[in-house]
Amino acid sequence: MRSLITSNLTLGEPRHSLPPLLLDAHEAARALRLSERTLWARTKAGEIPHVRIGRRVLYSPAALERWLAGLRIGPGATAGKSREGS
Repeated sequence: MRSLITSNLTLGEPRHSLPPLLLDAHEAARALRLSERTLWARTKAGEIPHVRIGRRVLYSPAALERWLAGLRIGPGATAGKSREGS
């Protein structure tokens, strides 16, 4: 089963290639339908899961999907607030 995050990306790769294990900021922002500026701000605030490898900041599609699943959906929902935090 393909990840929802990676299925939203068209990276110009052949269809038979493996989905990426980590996304760069541009790919993650595209997959989340956020601007790169918003992605960076939320990453810096510790709201969006990420990993650092050297100086690079990368995003795991699986971690992003878990993060999205934890966001509140519906009336009174606040973006970036998880169920655990309320």
